[in-house]
Amino acid sequence: MCKFLLDPRCGGTPLIQPRTYQELHLILTGEREGLSKDQVTAIIEPRVPQLKNIAEPFGKPSDASKKSLDSGAVTLADGTKWPVDEIDKVAAIALSDHFQIDQIHALVLFRAFIYNEGLPNEALANETGSFTEQLIKVITPFYLSERFSILRVLIPLFRANESELDHAYGYAGTFLPKISPDGDRTFIKHVVSEYQRKTQAALPSHTNGDPRASSLWAKHCYMEQIILLEIMFWAMWSRVTCDGPIVMRIFETAYETRLGSEQANSSYLLDEEGQQLQQDAAALWILLTLEVLELERVGDSLDITLSPNETSIYVAYPEALQRIHELVMSQGDRQFGCTYLAWAFVLSRLQAAASELGGPPENYRTFFQTVAQTAGLRDKAPLPLPQLMVQRCFDPDANVIDLFHSLLTQSPLLVTGLHLRRGSALTESNAVAFRSVMKGLSPTAYSTFSSHSQQGSSCPWST
Repeated sequence: MCKFLLDPRCGGTPLIQPRTYQELHLILTGEREGLSKDQVTAIIEPRVPQLKNIAEPFGKPSDASKKSLDSGAVTLADGTKWPVDEIDKVAAIALSDHFQIDQIHALVLFRAFIYNEGLPNEALANETGSFTEQLIKVITPFYLSERFSILRVLIPLFRANESELDHAYGYAGTFLPKISPDGDRTFIKHVVSEYQRKTQAALPSHTNGDPRASSLWAKHCYMEQIILLEIMFWAMWSRVTCDGPIVMRIFETAYETRLGSEQANSSYLLDEEGQQLQQDAAALWILLTLEVLELERVGDSLDITLSPNETSIYVAYPEALQRIHELVMSQGDRQFGCTYLAWAFVLSRLQAAASELGGPPENYRTFFQTVAQTAGLRDKAPLPLPQLMVQRCFDPDANVIDLFHSLLTQSPLLVTGLHLRRGSALTESNAVAFRSVMKGLSPTAYSTFSSHSQQGSSCPWST
């Protein structure tokens, strides 16, 4: 048995090369070449069910899969038939029980690991431990890496949708409708819900009493949350419209989780790695909330009539506006400063649109009454609420300028060198789209609130 495990080409069941999700991600990003379009399509097609199931991409143990293993042969999603020997069966069942995944997926995982990495000699050197215990120990990092990669495969697909020149553009057009058959909005709502579930997910039962294992899984769960945020960003950037229900749902999750800092397993995130994960998540949340507010589009023109012609943007949904306003005004923490400033700009544009109509339409009146009655700032000066909010951004305790500068110069999200040096969990750094969103905050804030600088404070966004 050991000889087979250490060298898969010696004895045992012949191995067909299983493609890993890490490899598929590299193929879609263009980092790995040499395959034809038909070959790549053949790799993606049978994996669509797993790409759709972001909560449990490797399934759950099932009687049907167990029966297939016992029969001595399994048929994979692409129609390939694999004979199953005793080693395969023992390994697949052990991995299925430990990770609580489908037995056939566990078999594919086992063979992919053996083919791509082999089994280290030291994994079998300890005679006091069983084979399955040692197998689980050495395969766990590979399994976790595959869980990351299966989610990351979605990123180049969503990202490619915006440009025909993108390497993955054709695959995006073919497979995104299959991955999200109920529509992109439904899929993104599912992504947001799964993100929120993971923030409160309990650790696996096998980590009980083991601080090291608990820390590993807590950080793994946080890393998956970061990838889900990246999926949200690229889906909203290139494919999903920022309508009221979607934007409201994203804001609710951002504020309820305090930009990802509210974690059920926060006690295992106190070291340097855990702190970096929290900083990366917060930076992504700031970017995402700014992105979905569509500041440039809001700055052009707004339709807030009784029956808006344009319903693909959140400003056409008064109830969503009211909920977003309540969320933004409920949180005074410095890390929400950029979003707070962006919302001040949105409010100024909404007020300007209402003024052009001679007053807000009936369906917007409750929202504007809520804005007019916003507590905490109205008694400070006889100024419109947006300008009061901007003044608050310049207060020493808020210091949004420092936050903005810190994101641009000290966050791995926007600084490639830091991304590499700190071992950030972010899939990529300093993407043009990231900087475009951050840049959008500058001119909108300056142009709308130049009157603030005329009252004696210089506006730092003018540079």
